[in-house]
Amino acid sequence: MKLLHISDLHDSMVDLSVFPDHHVIVTGDITNDGREGQFLAAHDALRGHKGGLSLVPGNHDYGWQGNLYSRESARRFDEILSAPLQGHCFADKVPLVRKFDGVTLIGLNSNLETSSPFDFACGEIGQAQSQLLDDALAGNGGVKIIALHHHPFMHSDATMKLVDAQAFWRVVEGRADVVLFGHKHESDRWSGRYGIPHVLAADNSPVSGFAREILLEGGNITINTVKVRQTQ
Repeated sequence: MKLLHISDLHDSMVDLSVFPDHHVIVTGDITNDGREGQFLAAHDALRGHKGGLSLVPGNHDYGWQGNLYSRESARRFDEILSAPLQGHCFADKVPLVRKFDGVTLIGLNSNLETSSPFDFACGEIGQAQSQLLDDALAGNGGVKIIALHHHPFMHSDATMKLVDAQAFWRVVEGRADVVLFGHKHESDRWSGRYGIPHVLAADNSPVSGFAREILLEGGNITINTVKVRQTQ
C-alpha cells in the first residue's frame, strides 16, 4: 500500500494525478483564510482523489490568516470538504477513524477554539477527543497512523504550540506506527521518539516541491521523499 503525506497547501495544490495509486493524507491548512470560495476551489481540486483521500483541518482552515477561530469557517470545512470527500465532520472534535488494508488511520482536529489573540495559531486536542483517540488505538494488529495539523513538539512557542502536547503523547506513546503533522512549514523526521517508529513533519508541500511517501508491505514501513508539483 502507498500513502502520500502533504500539508499546508494554503490555496495552492499538489498535482495528485501523478499519484493515482496512493492514499493521500493532507494534514491541514488546505485554505488560507477559511473562506467559502477557497473551500470550493479546494473541493474541486481534491474531488478527483475521493476514496483515496483523508483530510484534517488546520488553523488557517478555521479562521482568517490562521489567527483566530471562526465557527463559520469550521462549519465550511465540514460541509464543503470533509463531509462530501470523506463522510466525516470535525467541528465537534470527533476523530476521523478509517480502516483499510490492515491500516487504522486516525485524523484529529487539533484546532483550539478561542477568541484571544494570545492564542494565535495554537492548537489543542482536548480531553474528550483524547479519550476517543485512546479508544481508537486500543487493540492489537495492523498499522496505526495518526494525522493532525499542529506540531506536537512545539511546547514552548507561545504563538503556535499544541497546548496539551504532553497529554497527547501520554495517550499515543508506543501505540502508533506513524504520526503525521505540518503547521511549522519545516520538513523533519524522527525515529523512535515517544516509542513511535516514524514521526513525520511536512513543510509547505506545493512550494517546497517535495512530500513523503509511506510504503506499507508485509508489516514493513518504508519512508521515501518524492517530488511533487504545484498545479496552481
